[in-house]
Amino acid sequence: MTTSTHTAGPVVDKIFNRKGVAGQFAVQCTVTYPGEEPRTVEFVGSHYGGPVLMVTEHGQTWVTDPGRFGTFGKGWVRRFFA
Repeated sequence: MTTSTHTAGPVVDKIFNRKGVAGQFAVQCTVTYPGEEPRTVEFVGSHYGGPVLMVTEHGQTWVTDPGRFGTFGKGWVRRFFA
């Protein structure tokens, strides 16, 4: 019998929304990759669609084609890390 050494992907928890202005809002979560310390990641987007900005301790980056993860919100963040 063989034992798999494959590790699971990131664990997303402590996920919540923060309201903004003009339809904009942020989803903040804690992400833990196997063997690493938890990190806070924030995504800023709009109820109306459009670009999504990812903010981490290392800086900011635009998510390429955010629509591929569905409608922006908590579920979007979970699909992004899946």
